[in-house]
Amino acid sequence: MKKTHEHSLDLLQNQLDRYFRERLAALSSETARVEGERTAALEAVGQLRRLFAGAGVATRPYVDEPPVLSLTDAATRVITDFIVGDFNINTVIDLVTRHYPEIKRPINPTSVSGILRSLQKEGTLELVRHGAGPRPSVYRLRTRK
Repeated sequence: MKKTHEHSLDLLQNQLDRYFRERLAALSSETARVEGERTAALEAVGQLRRLFAGAGVATRPYVDEPPVLSLTDAATRVITDFIVGDFNINTVIDLVTRHYPEIKRPINPTSVSGILRSLQKEGTLELVRHGAGPRPSVYRLRTRK
């Protein structure tokens, strides 16, 4: 009886292995097709740039990367978009890490602390409780009137 179960498990393993190899091959093929389309589209844009340049029309150079979001922008966004109630520096670092993976890791707590102090100074945040030692300061988003 034990050999029958082992044989069945071997068959199942082989079927699963075959299935996932076929899926990976299909995905690789699709990836290659999309990459080819991307290359063709970028080449067409390059041809248009050369055509416009020959006609004396100024064009902006192609930028492959989206604009980089700063830590200040990411921290401000998580504070205004995700936080309700009181929070501290650790809350901001956790949310930036979760929602903005493009921000360089590890996130420097001193930088985030400076951002929070600046937001407090400009009136965006209010200080609920001043921190000391291992206890961080607690902030709250100031409601606009």
